[in-house]
Amino acid sequence: MRSLVNILENDAAVTALLADGAGSVNVEYASQTDAVPYIVVELMEEEETNTMSNTIATEARARVFSVSNRLYTAAGTSGAFNIAQLVRTGLVGQAGTFNGETINKVNLESTSHFIESPERIVVEQIFQVFKTV
Repeated sequence: MRSLVNILENDAAVTALLADGAGSVNVEYASQTDAVPYIVVELMEEEETNTMSNTIATEARARVFSVSNRLYTAAGTSGAFNIAQLVRTGLVGQAGTFNGETINKVNLESTSHFIESPERIVVEQIFQVFKTV
């Protein structure tokens, strides 16, 4: 799901809240030693179908984890919830070609949060991504 990573890495509002800017947008995993806040984009599933016009359409689901040491922004540190709001704004409704992938539409399916540890508060968002191959 490199296209979603590309969109987020180039979103100035999102990267402004991350510890290392665009370098804090990770694919599939992040080290426990990474500076917070950061984002992890993970492909959950992908299914291809043939269309009537003989092209291949793909429906994928991706999880985006916004990780910080707090849920809401305070004391100069961006909160996971605030980052997740900007991730949603940056991804929902996106269409176009990003990093060689043609995205037709991105929808948000769900949002939840959990405490991984006292230093890692996580907001998880699941996105539905429609692509043309």
